[in-house]
Amino acid sequence: MAVTMSSDPADTLVLNQFIPYRVVSLGKQISDSLAKIYSEEFDLSVAEWRILASLAELPAQTARDIGTLTGMDKVKMSRAVKLLDEKDCLLKQKNAKDKRASYLTLSAKGIDLYKEIAPQALAWEQELISVLQPDEHKVFMAVMDKLRARLG
Repeated sequence: MAVTMSSDPADTLVLNQFIPYRVVSLGKQISDSLAKIYSEEFDLSVAEWRILASLAELPAQTARDIGTLTGMDKVKMSRAVKLLDEKDCLLKQKNAKDKRASYLTLSAKGIDLYKEIAPQALAWEQELISVLQPDEHKVFMAVMDKLRARLG
């Protein structure tokens, strides 16, 4: 039996005009393009890069803290922490209150790696947003903040 679609245009979802689809699609394009910097040149995954960047900004976090901040699930986070640890990019210190958790910080190698990638990532971002007028960039950032706040 065929499903009958509503003839009312207000009831029709047009995927390319649907904000959740467009945001995810744009986010994936942006992430994939930026990933070329740290994956091809530095052999890092998206998750590893997010951990490096997070720890450079806020040292001494647990994997759970970073996962909450970056929106990564426990499995992806655990794998990325293991890989960064194997690459000698992390230092771990046991949490005295929770023996299952460790505070993570960047090792000297991790700091050097971050310092090599971050300027390239920032230059890439500047190139991306160069198509925006300064006021458009401000509005774009404000709109994203409003939507994030709306979602709680």
